[in-house]
Amino acid sequence: MAEPRVPPRAFFSRLPQFAQNVAFTLGAQVVSVTIAILYNVLIARATGPEGKGIYSLAILAPMLLSTFTAFNMGAGTTYYIGNRKYTPGLLMGNVFSLCALLTLVFGALYLAFLPEISRFAFKGLSTDYLLLSFFIYPAVMLGIPFSGAILGSQRIKTASTIDLLRSFLTLALVAVLLLAFQSGIKGAIAATATSFWAALLASWLYSRRLEKLTISFSPRMIRDILTYSAKGFVGSVIQLLNYRLDIFLINFFMTPVNVGIYSVSVMIAETIWYIPNAVGYVLFPKISASDARTADRITPQVSRITLALTIAAGAGLLLLAPHLIGFLFGEQFSGAAAPAAMLIPGVIALGITKVLGNDLAARGKPEYPALTSAVALLLSAGTSIAAIPAYGIAGAAIATSLSYCASGITISVLYWRHTGNHPWSFLVPGKQDFILLKNAVSGSLNNA
Repeated sequence: MAEPRVPPRAFFSRLPQFAQNVAFTLGAQVVSVTIAILYNVLIARATGPEGKGIYSLAILAPMLLSTFTAFNMGAGTTYYIGNRKYTPGLLMGNVFSLCALLTLVFGALYLAFLPEISRFAFKGLSTDYLLLSFFIYPAVMLGIPFSGAILGSQRIKTASTIDLLRSFLTLALVAVLLLAFQSGIKGAIAATATSFWAALLASWLYSRRLEKLTISFSPRMIRDILTYSAKGFVGSVIQLLNYRLDIFLINFFMTPVNVGIYSVSVMIAETIWYIPNAVGYVLFPKISASDARTADRITPQVSRITLALTIAAGAGLLLLAPHLIGFLFGEQFSGAAAPAAMLIPGVIALGITKVLGNDLAARGKPEYPALTSAVALLLSAGTSIAAIPAYGIAGAAIATSLSYCASGITISVLYWRHTGNHPWSFLVPGKQDFILLKNAVSGSLNNA
């Protein structure tokens, strides 16, 4: 006699909370990346490779500025909310006060030196584009206390939903501004900036459910947050540079046209990151609120399963990437296929860093992911400077992929030394892992 069907919602509710959060986050990120690809397709087809390159560089500017000036306070907020040392209202109020002050100071400096920044850091990019994209910066900075508190309180579904709403709004605005009003690159940048402000508003509104914001400035609390955040600050800066140094160097040695083509390679290759991203996103607050024994039980299995899924996704993408790029972006971007394939092995390796790095940071060791990023950045810088002039964007892809592999190896060694867990325990999937995956997939299909 066949077993009775269980409604999908009931089946989902049987999963442990951690698995539910990962599944929901992954689902939301898959939808989000699909939307991101769609609005990037619109931008690419409307503005061509050069316009796509200019857009990518312009959006990168405020992301770099916020990473340099936020001092990793988002992680600090999440950490202290997770371990319940401070109440959410006071913590958000102190972080908001500091972020507002930093936004005013560094925002003014950025605008004062904008011509020089355009000339030296973003060769060939008009200050008009950088000025328009600057409006993303205050939205990101002021949203740090609210998004950090939501994540720290393990409202994972809420955080994922807000990210998803931002992606939907970006797509809608890009479609209207580029297709209906033919506003070009500036319209695409304006659409992106508006969506960040909408995400800030949504985060603030939801954070009021946790506790009312209490604007204050406690030296002790700020010191604690910055002390923790400083350990990972250098790492967060280095990590972003490691992710996007290739874009800068391609623009320096080549042109925005090449940046536009390469940005499509990166976007396609990085789609498989959404598996380890979702896991790391959920793992950090979970481990922050757990003891070492619990962490040693959870993370190795999570790492093994994540790596197996990422390898499978990478193999599939390797076969599909040339067809996807041609179909979605058109013949002008056909040169993005080979670099995308070269990036995939490194992207898989970096998935290990995303899982183990979040575990170590949650254990109070954010300096370990920072060291890992530093090793990768040094390798990336050296090999990119040599490879890009000689081999163009293919050289950039090879250099980046090698640096990502170095990152995965480094974090594995650091995790092994810190926890005593042998690499076999967190890198090599076993029979039970595949049985678990099979049962999860079978259960989902049977109850769909």
